[in-house]
Amino acid sequence: MRRALLALSLVLPVASAAEAVQVMVRPADAREVRGQITGIEAGILSIRTSTGQARDFRLADLMSVEMTGVKAPTAEGCSRVYTVSGDVIPAKISTSAGKLTGAGPWTERFDISTKDLSAILLPGGLKDKRALEAIGSGSRSKTDHIYLLGDDFGGSFEGLTQDGVKFKSFMGEEKYKLEALAAISFAELKPFKRPDTTFVTAELAGGGKVSGTPQKFEGGRLSWKTLGGMKLALKVSAISALRVVNGRVTFLADMKPEKVEQKPFIHGLPFVWTWRRNEDVFRKPLKLGGKEFSRGLGVAAYTRLTYRLDGKYKRFEAAAGVCDSVAPGGKTAFKVLVDGKTRFDNTKNPLSRGKNPRKVSVDVKGAKTLALIVDFGPDGSDLGDIGGWGEARVIK
Repeated sequence: MRRALLALSLVLPVASAAEAVQVMVRPADAREVRGQITGIEAGILSIRTSTGQARDFRLADLMSVEMTGVKAPTAEGCSRVYTVSGDVIPAKISTSAGKLTGAGPWTERFDISTKDLSAILLPGGLKDKRALEAIGSGSRSKTDHIYLLGDDFGGSFEGLTQDGVKFKSFMGEEKYKLEALAAISFAELKPFKRPDTTFVTAELAGGGKVSGTPQKFEGGRLSWKTLGGMKLALKVSAISALRVVNGRVTFLADMKPEKVEQKPFIHGLPFVWTWRRNEDVFRKPLKLGGKEFSRGLGVAAYTRLTYRLDGKYKRFEAAAGVCDSVAPGGKTAFKVLVDGKTRFDNTKNPLSRGKNPRKVSVDVKGAKTLALIVDFGPDGSDLGDIGGWGEARVIK
């Protein structure tokens, strides 16, 4: 009998040809498998492979389940709904009878409780630099804030009207229609704490994400309960990937380095290219040797990132490579230190732009610290020494 290892309860019927979900399953420490979803039950993903073989996978052992051939829907007329638990949901929103609802190409109609919201960026706000920067920063203030098309001010959200919101500011209480707003943000009442248990993040094609627990798949719809308790019906045709969080795999992009050491790109100058999560140092997609990585670390020589492991993990794995967005030339060295001892070092065979990323797999069983170093190569030219650690992760 299968043991329920995750707090997931999802049963999927075998999909018909019209609603077949083609996927690429990516285990934490095994080769990827292509096929079609046939079911998920008690934390077990079942697929039928491209060769017709039935295979089961524990979700806790996976990095991701990536849908193939998915195209982003048209977002025209959609707002972005931001929740306190970190979801970003593109949807057309409306108010009626004192209720706020959303719907669109990504989701069926769903109810929105204002207590679950951190912000709403309306269609007009997508073209408003002030609103985009304020909402996109993710920072929360001690007061509610409203952004009109041409003005913004703080105050307090007082509730919904038939076609908009009530907002109290220094001008008193006013009513504003949704079409007059660029955005509205809500004060942080208390920090949201993500659960330590395993959950899944659904990445929406074209932008957006929701984290939580899948409930049921039927008729091309995946019912979903977010970490904040919101209930959604996601359209599988608009999901690009399901990524497992808090399972066996922990991406370093989700961990805070214990120590960061960086030296100037050009000796004698104070400027350094700051390392980044899930993008390169130029804020572009992390693309190494022609392969794009949605998860990873963007770094430039010289950078040393040290992480505390405290003996919790067995292996470190990544793809080390030079960014495609860098100027040609230069040879870059990558090193991995475990408890101060070198476990990977390509200094004698450095990488340059265009070369396939180097697979790195290091035993970290019982280790207290892990250090990743990107250093200047031996060629004397530092201009191309900008790289990344694609899908850098530790595995339990």
